[in-house]
This record gives sequence, structure tokens and C-alpha cells, in this order.
Amino acid sequence: MNRNITDKISAKNIAIHLINHRDKIDYEEDDIFSSFKRTWTYLRLLKKQRTQLLNQLDPLMYSAHPHLQQYCREGTRQWILKLVRRYPTAKHLSRARIKGVTKIPYISQERAHELIEGAKYTTASATDDIMAKLIKSITIKILDLDKEINQQIKVLEQNCDLPEVELLKSFIGIGTYSAVGLAIEIGAKERFPTKKHLASFFGLHPKFKMSGDGVKYIGMSKKGRRVPREILFNVAKSAINTNPYIGKIYAEYVANGKNKMAAIVPTGTPDGGIIMHKILRIIYGMLKTNTPYNFEIDSSNRIKTHVMKKDLSFNDSSRRYQAFDPKAPISRRQNKRRKEREEAHNVFTLSSGLSPALGGYPPRSLKRR
Repeated sequence: MNRNITDKISAKNIAIHLINHRDKIDYEEDDIFSSFKRTWTYLRLLKKQRTQLLNQLDPLMYSAHPHLQQYCREGTRQWILKLVRRYPTAKHLSRARIKGVTKIPYISQERAHELIEGAKYTTASATDDIMAKLIKSITIKILDLDKEINQQIKVLEQNCDLPEVELLKSFIGIGTYSAVGLAIEIGAKERFPTKKHLASFFGLHPKFKMSGDGVKYIGMSKKGRRVPREILFNVAKSAINTNPYIGKIYAEYVANGKNKMAAIVPTGTPDGGIIMHKILRIIYGMLKTNTPYNFEIDSSNRIKTHVMKKDLSFNDSSRRYQAFDPKAPISRRQNKRRKEREEAHNVFTLSSGLSPALGGYPPRSLKRR
């Protein structure tokens, strides 16, 4: 009965309704995935913070430790972070002793000698104490985040005793952490009526643009969640090396000329992402039927699908066929193609000394392939 509508008035009306009609309110209870989802979200937040700090540390390392960049080609390792925490600039590292540097794990005497000699003859421009304190502070935060991330991963792996996790771990190539992540991201299997719905949730279905009679494949839609897609990609890379069945399928497609990365990740072709799609279909079947991984089930399904496609004939009565009608309406693009084909045919027949009006045809040796 208020003339004005504001957030404050609406919130007050909602509060009055909740107080007066408690029996009509149905509060949603947390499901079994709620606590694990909160821990999983917190873990993802810690990883984002670690990435941000590493992005801040990289340009500082170029100024303070340029000679260490050769060891960071595949990422900043733990021994580099511990080394920089103790010796934040090249000036500090050049004054270090070999015994002190070798106390850091994974640093031998030979490498310690190389690091110290490289710091003595380096071209580092940042050697002041302010830069040293900044680098040391960022490095300490990254190492603390690493400890917290490892601790949260252990908590998830030890306490997440869901039956879905045990099922997923039966697949060769899925570890405990990946199984927990997939189980949390997928949630209740009843949400996905078919395997295509699950593929759309992951964003693995191909995206194409259709206009008139033309179809252009763009690539993976990526409309689903990015996190489960990352987990599935890592599982696919691991399964290629550890799972004989998946490795055999991957080798067959690569031997037939398929690009290695295109065989794993969906690309601009309709048959891209074979391995990721295959693993996702196997996971869906395992969760839907509540059965552990068995490669013989999928192998028999592949044989049945191949036989059905091979036996499919064009005399299927369920499909509608009609005779070719040259006067049927067509798109502008198809009309342009037919005109170009007709003009090219007329030019070819006239240049060969044959008249289309007389029904002349070029010999087999002159025909276009």
C-alpha cells in the first residue's frame, strides 16, 4: 500500500512477510556438496592470489636477478623462491657462501657455485635495500600461500569421502584432487539428463555459425565453467600417458593425421577434442550407472556405434526424400555459386571448340577433376 517503491521499503515489506508467514516459508537446506564447495572456492581464491603475486614478482626478478631467468622457463620453482627470500638481490647473492646456498633443497654445490658466480657478473640494476625488502616480502607471501594451498588440498582429499569421488578415482588418469574437483563442479548427476547436457556445462561442444547454406566452425564454445574444463584437460593429458585405452585412441587419431592438441582440445573442426569428449562421456556413464571404470564397456559401445553407422542406408523409410527441382527456391549464396559454375562450364566448352547448344562434351582427358 505504499506509493513509492524503494529498496528500503521493499526490504521492509519482505521482512514483515517473513515474520507473519513463517509456516509458508521453505528454507533450502545445504546439500552434501555445500561445505566442500566453500573449501573449493577458498582454494581457488588462494591460487588466484598466488598468481597475482607471481605476476608482481616477475618484473622485479628481471631487475634484481636477471641471471635466474634461465631457471624460470617452466615457472618459478620452490627452490628459486626460497633462494630469493634469503638473497633478495644479486648483490646479496654475490656475497653468499656455497655452504649457505646448498642448505636450500634441490641446490647442489655445482649449481650454488654457478648462481654465486652469475650474481657477481650480472647486469642487475636493482640492488638497493628498498627493492630487496619488497622482493623478500612478496616471496614470503607466496611461500605462505603455497603452504596454505597444500593444507587445504589435504583437507579436501581426507574429508571428501563422497561415493562419486571413489567412482571417479577408479578411472586411470584421475587422481584424488581431480576427482574431488570434478565431483564438486558436477554436483548432482540428476542435473544432466544426457551426456550432451554435461558437455554443454563444460563448454566442450563446438560452436559454429550458420548463414543460409554455409556453415563455419569457430571452435570450442567455452560457454561452460572454466575450472572443470581445466581439470578435464589435465586429466586428458595424464590419461594419454597412464591409461592404455585412452592412449591407444589418441595414437590412432594422431596416426591418421590429426593434430596432437586438436585431438585433446576442441578446435575449429567439428571432430575436435576427441580425448576430452571421450573421458567426459566415460565419466557421465560411470556416475549415471554407478559403476567403476571398465574400458570394455566403452569399447563395446564404440563397436556398436560403428556398426550402426555402417549399416545405415539411404532407403530409410523414416526420412523424406524428394526429386531434384531446379526451380526450387534457393539462397543468394547458392544462386551465385550455380551461376559461377555455369559460366565456368560455358567458357570451358567454347574454348574447347564445343557448343553447349549442340550438346557437345569435352573428352575425358580435358574434363576438370
